[in-house]
Amino acid sequence: MVQCQRTRQIAEALCDKLRDDSDRYSGVEVFYDHGDSSKTEVCQPTSYMGRRYGADATLSGIDIVLVKNGKVFLLVEVEESVVRPKTVLGDVFGAILANRVRIHGKSYPIDNAVLIVALTFSKHGKRCKKYAR
Repeated sequence: MVQCQRTRQIAEALCDKLRDDSDRYSGVEVFYDHGDSSKTEVCQPTSYMGRRYGADATLSGIDIVLVKNGKVFLLVEVEESVVRPKTVLGDVFGAILANRVRIHGKSYPIDNAVLIVALTFSKHGKRCKKYAR
C-alpha cells in the first residue's frame, strides 16, 4: 500500500540499525506490518487481552513491535491515513489495553512496554492545520 510506505521505511531502517550493531542489540527481534511478506519479520502483529487469543480478545494490529527475551518492550503505531482523533485513540487504546501480542501464531507478553505513536501528514493542503492540532 502506498499509504504504508513510511511505516515500512521506519521498520526497515530500524532492522538495519539493529543488524549494524548486533552486539549491542543481541536478542532483540523486530516484527512489522506493511512490508515484503517474504521476510520473516514482516507479519501482522495483533494486540489482544486475556489469556486466550481469539476474535473476542483481539484489539488491533500494531505496526511495529520489538521483542527481547520473549517479551514485547516497544510498540510503534504509525498513522499514515486520515488522522482523526477517533483513529488515533483507537491506535493508542488498542495497544495500551493489551497484555499480549500475537506474532506468527505465537503469543508474546507485553512487559513494561513503551508505546510510540507517530502521525504522518503533508505540510500542505486544507487539512494540515487540523492535523497539526
